[in-house]
Amino acid sequence: MNNREVANTTPHKLSEKSRSQIILSLILYAIPLAFFVVCYFLIITSGEDVYQGANTTPDIIGDSIAAFRYNARLSDMYAWSVINFFDYKYSFGIDTIFRLLDVAMGMGIIYLMTYFTLGRRPRLKISDATWFLFCFVMIFLTPHGRTLYAGFSVIHNYLIITLSTLIFLLPFVRLIRKQKLPGKVWFVIAMLLAGLVFGFSSNLTPIAFLITFALVMIYLLVRNKRTKLAGWEISGVIGVVVGVAIQYLLGPGVTSYINSGYSTTYDYVSFSQILLEPLPSIIRLIKHAVVNYGRVLLPLLLVLVVCLVIYLIARKIGRKKARVLADNTSNNKLLAVIALFVIVNIAIASQIRFPIRIVLPAYVMSIVCLGIVLYRLLRQLNRPIKTIFTCCLALVAAAITVVRLSTAITYAQKVDPVFEQARESNGQPFCVNCEDIRSNVLPVVYLGQEDMLVDWAMPETIYDTAITFCTPTQ
Repeated sequence: MNNREVANTTPHKLSEKSRSQIILSLILYAIPLAFFVVCYFLIITSGEDVYQGANTTPDIIGDSIAAFRYNARLSDMYAWSVINFFDYKYSFGIDTIFRLLDVAMGMGIIYLMTYFTLGRRPRLKISDATWFLFCFVMIFLTPHGRTLYAGFSVIHNYLIITLSTLIFLLPFVRLIRKQKLPGKVWFVIAMLLAGLVFGFSSNLTPIAFLITFALVMIYLLVRNKRTKLAGWEISGVIGVVVGVAIQYLLGPGVTSYINSGYSTTYDYVSFSQILLEPLPSIIRLIKHAVVNYGRVLLPLLLVLVVCLVIYLIARKIGRKKARVLADNTSNNKLLAVIALFVIVNIAIASQIRFPIRIVLPAYVMSIVCLGIVLYRLLRQLNRPIKTIFTCCLALVAAAITVVRLSTAITYAQKVDPVFEQARESNGQPFCVNCEDIRSNVLPVVYLGQEDMLVDWAMPETIYDTAITFCTPTQ
């Protein structure tokens, strides 16, 4: 082959390779998208959704006020008000808008986690799509996953809480990495609004941020490091403080939870108890932390083991890049700050032995932390090993999606007769056997459907018909 023939064929081969990479990366990005679409368009409203007003006359203002009086969280105000637009199953109504918004928020969370891991925007490259799958799999292979697919009341809450956390933290992550940030007035205003939404969305995570921010500033003062804050940093912190103040000063904060039985059910340790009985209280806090976070610790430990193995292999084959953990100063600072934020978040949440969803933002940032380390280590290895890593993630993500689709279809088939009977009963109450409408649950990974009929809300009203259980639940 002469030089002219080489010149004519090489660009064509390069473009073919580029097109193949784009197509494959799009397929990988599409797997989590398919999962979210399956979840948010095929799941049936859960017992709590029915209780809060699914398929009832919308009352956005009234429900928002009621939610504010309950716990003053923006996320709950949204969840309570939009559930009125949802039918018990998807039926091409106005809820389509909110379901699409849910899909966008779910993908946004994975996108920002990938952004934090890579230190830049994910591109249409197989390597970038791999980390998108990594973040997706690390959430949905743990009990945290059900927080984002088991019932719209929880879904709407924690999509907003987690996404607002990541959006607000993004500029701070870029600052630590010494990446360029806008110096415009609009950015200062945007950070004020982002801080307000973040501070107003959750009872605990914004407080964890404020404590982490204060500790970092104290450290910088002691070390005589940079302490002058940019305008956007000041406005962001002010926004968080205002959001938290709205919850705890104008609203009830966590008082409603405590008064409704959380203190007994979840072994609440108040600040006054800590002051009066410091040693027993600290022991209880440690127990809570172990129980709360231990339920999702296994996937993190597995990734740590993988990181250690890769590191040892790189050292064994004499790769100089094995020192990467000590060489990238900005990333190491970022890892330290994220770890501090996670620890503070877990420490605050350990006042109760809680439903696991409360530390979802902390777990998400733990995944980011491990992702940064693993990303830097994997770059040292050969392409075949990286390809195997991508294929494994793709297979696991696809399996999660297929199982979720199968579970959704199976559950829909089980409860369809209940819907039909409710429609045809003309308001006459009837009962169903509890085993006939229970979700199938896998032995290790949940991936199930939150039950439409639940014990604590019985009798439930479906299409203006009261439904009870025919037999006691086991």
